[in-house]
Amino acid sequence: MLSVAKQSKTVRFILMLCIILAVSNYTAGVFIYRGYVKRLSETSINCWITFEQDLLRGKIEIKPADGMKVFPVDYQIYFYDDRGNTLQLIADSLSGKLHADFETQMKEKLFSKQWQVVGYSNVKIRWLWLSMSLSLPIEVQVE
Repeated sequence: MLSVAKQSKTVRFILMLCIILAVSNYTAGVFIYRGYVKRLSETSINCWITFEQDLLRGKIEIKPADGMKVFPVDYQIYFYDDRGNTLQLIADSLSGKLHADFETQMKEKLFSKQWQVVGYSNVKIRWLWLSMSLSLPIEVQVE
């Protein structure tokens, strides 16, 4: 049997080891998460839209950060008025492609009202062992 003093030293050693491992795990997680957020913010999705007669033509490009794997799922581009009513929606699947072109008929409502445009893309992102599905904003430029 171990003496009381040796048992006390063993318990202290195990307790200190557990505390050190917990703090190390937390610290490593904070730095990994910061790197993940930094790389995620470096990922950009751009869309350029041009008006040609009654057509809306556009292209979408996704530029992932170095070392980050991005698997695009789909995109949605909303034209909406000042009251928040959707005037036109353009949406399609990307099926893992980082580039897409689209062409669609322009609705009459776009001619008669003031509008704004916003876009979102659903993507799956992998970096190191982290994997996440999320929606990223699209920077839409209308020409």
